[in-house]
Amino acid sequence: MDYYGFVGKILYVDLSSGEIRKEPLDIDMAKKFGGGAGINYRLAWDLIKPKENALSPNSPLIIGVGPLTGTLTPGSGKVACTVKFAHSASRTEVKQPIDSSIGGTRRFGAMLKNAGYDHMVITGKAKKPCYIKILDDDVEICDASDLWGKADIYETSDELINRYKAGPCPPGVWAIGKAGENLVVPSLALVDKRGSMGRNLGLLLGSKNLKAVVCLGTKGVRVADPGRFMRLAWERTQFIMSHPMIRQPWARGGGGWPSEGFPDDVYERIRVGRIACMCCFGPEFDYCLVKDGRFRGTLMQSGIFSLPRRYAAVFKFKHYGEGIRLNDFLNRLGLDYFAFYRMVQWLIHLYQEGIISSKDVGDLKLEYGNYDAVAQLAEMMVNRQGIGEVMAQGPFELMDKLGIDATEDIQFGPGMAKGMTTWIDARETGLDPRVFADVVRPRPKHRHQATHYDAGPDLFKDTYWPSRNRSFFDVKRDFEQTMTPTEAEIKKIFSDKSFNTGRLEKHAGDTVSVCNCLGICDISPYTKWDPMRNIPVLADFYSAVTGFEMASQELKKIGERAMDMERLLNVREGFNREDDAFPKEWLLNTKKPYTAAISRHYTRTGECYLTDFMGKRLSRNDLQKMLDDYYDERGWDKDTGIPTPEKLVELGLEEFVTKE
Repeated sequence: MDYYGFVGKILYVDLSSGEIRKEPLDIDMAKKFGGGAGINYRLAWDLIKPKENALSPNSPLIIGVGPLTGTLTPGSGKVACTVKFAHSASRTEVKQPIDSSIGGTRRFGAMLKNAGYDHMVITGKAKKPCYIKILDDDVEICDASDLWGKADIYETSDELINRYKAGPCPPGVWAIGKAGENLVVPSLALVDKRGSMGRNLGLLLGSKNLKAVVCLGTKGVRVADPGRFMRLAWERTQFIMSHPMIRQPWARGGGGWPSEGFPDDVYERIRVGRIACMCCFGPEFDYCLVKDGRFRGTLMQSGIFSLPRRYAAVFKFKHYGEGIRLNDFLNRLGLDYFAFYRMVQWLIHLYQEGIISSKDVGDLKLEYGNYDAVAQLAEMMVNRQGIGEVMAQGPFELMDKLGIDATEDIQFGPGMAKGMTTWIDARETGLDPRVFADVVRPRPKHRHQATHYDAGPDLFKDTYWPSRNRSFFDVKRDFEQTMTPTEAEIKKIFSDKSFNTGRLEKHAGDTVSVCNCLGICDISPYTKWDPMRNIPVLADFYSAVTGFEMASQELKKIGERAMDMERLLNVREGFNREDDAFPKEWLLNTKKPYTAAISRHYTRTGECYLTDFMGKRLSRNDLQKMLDDYYDERGWDKDTGIPTPEKLVELGLEEFVTKE
C-alpha cells in the first residue's frame, strides 16, 4: 500500500544471532496509536516479557519516529525509545518500570525515517563490541572493537560521521561512552553529540555490547497533500519567526543559578555558536568556549548553559571554566549529570558535617570549590572503583553502603520517585502538573506542559524561566487554547482563582503524549512559549501529512490511548497506586520547612513549605486527594491506579481487559 508520513517498515536487529529483518508497518495499528511512542508501547506489549530482567539479552530497545518526523513540520525532531529500565523503582521490591525516553535529535530521527524505517527493534547481545550501520537498505552489525574503551561519545560520533557521511550530508549517531560500557546504572546515550535520548539508556546499550547506531537515509518522506502541508508549514513558520519571543535569547545568562564564578555577562562573552534539532527555529544547544583560566580552550558542545552554571552553584566553583569543563567531561563519559550531582552534593554535605571521612571516599577532600575532587568521583564512578563502584549502582545502593537514608534529609536528599532522582524540586517550584507528573509516570523525566511556559507575549518579562511571571490566567489560557477541553472539563478543573492539579495533569499529559507519538518536541525552545504543543495545530499537520483526516479530539484520544498502554505495561510488571509515591523529602516538607536555593531559577527562596502552583500550603491528605483526582479524571480505579475495563473499552483497548 501507499504510505504517507509513515514510511511503512519496522527494522528488527538481533545482536545475538546477527539476524536482520524488515517487516511492514501495520497501518491500522499506526492509525490507532499515532506513531512514535504510541506504536512503541503496542509493540512492547508483545516484545517485552513480563517480569524479565531489563538486562536480559531478550529485553528489547524499541525506537520509533513519528509520522511528522522527517518533514518540514516545525519542531519535528523527536525520537522515542521504549524499554524496560534496569534500575529498581523500589528499595524493598525489584520492579523495573517500562517507559519511553524522548530525545531531541539533530539528525538521527530524520535519518532513520529517510532510510525507510518508522521503528527499529534491537534485541540480543553481541559477542563482542559492535555498532549498527544503517545506510538506507544496507543494514549491518559492525565490529566496534576499535571504539570500545578507547573513544568517548564525542570521539565515537565524530569517527562514525566521518566513515559514513555522503558528501556534505552527515549521518545521525546514537552512542554511549565509558559509563555505558562499564554498565553504570545512571548512564546516558547521546544523540548527535547534543542531547540525551533518556537517562539510564547508556546501561541498556552497554549490556548488549552496542556502542552506537549510525544512520544515513536518502529516500525522503511522502506527504499526502503537499499543497495543504506546505501552506500549514509556511504559516506556522511565519507565525513562529514573527513572534516577539523568538527574538529572546534562550538560556540568557544561564537561566539563573547565580554563583560566584559565573558573572551575569559570561554567557554573552563565551558563547560561540548555537545549534538546533531538525526543523527547529529555536536553537537550544550552546557552543560555549572557555576563554581563560585553567581550562582555557574547552568547548561545551552539549546541553544548555544552565547545566554548567548549576554545577558551579551546587559545588561552589570559583571559575566558570570549571562548570563547563565538568559538563564536557560528564557528557563524554555518558554519565547522568542529575543523578551524579545529587549524589556528590549529598556526599559533600556528609563530609562537611563530619559524618563521613576522606577514607570513605578514596582519600578525597570533598570541599566546596574543589573541582578535582568532583571530577575524580566521576572517574571513580565510571571505572567502578572504590566508592564509585557503589555510586555506579545508583542512590539506593550508596545509601545502603553508608548506612544513611538520604531521603530522610530534607535539605540534601536526592528527591527520588520510582528509583530515580527527580529533575525539578517541587519544594522550590510548587507542585504544579509538570512536577506532579514525576510521581504518576513510570519514572521522572524532563517534560514540559501546562504551567511551564507563558502562552503569549503580553506577559513576557526578561527572566529565563517563567516561574515568577506565570499566573493562573496563563495556565487557563494555555489549557483552553492548546488542549481542546470541553466546557465540562474546564469547569471541573478551574475555579475563579485556582485549578485542580491532578485533573489538569491528565490533559497536559495527553497533550505531551500526542507530541511523543507524532515526533514533535514539547519544549521547542522559544523561551516560555511552545507554538507546536498545540492539539488543533497538530491535528491539521497530521491530516495533511498522512491523509488520515483527524479532528482535534480524536488526536487527543490517541495521546490518551498511548498513556493507558504505558500504564498497562507497568501494571503487568506489578505497579499500582502504592508505587505512585511522592519523594519522602516532599512529604517531610509538608510539616518541616525547607531552605530553597537562592536562585532566579525557582519560584521561592528562603524557608518554605510544600505548596501548590498558586502558593497554597499542601498537607499529605492534599497529595492523596491529588492522586484521587488524577485517577478519576483518567478513568482509572482510585484504589489501585489501574485503568478500568470501561475506560479501556472506550479507548478501543478491550483486548487488554483482564478476564476474571
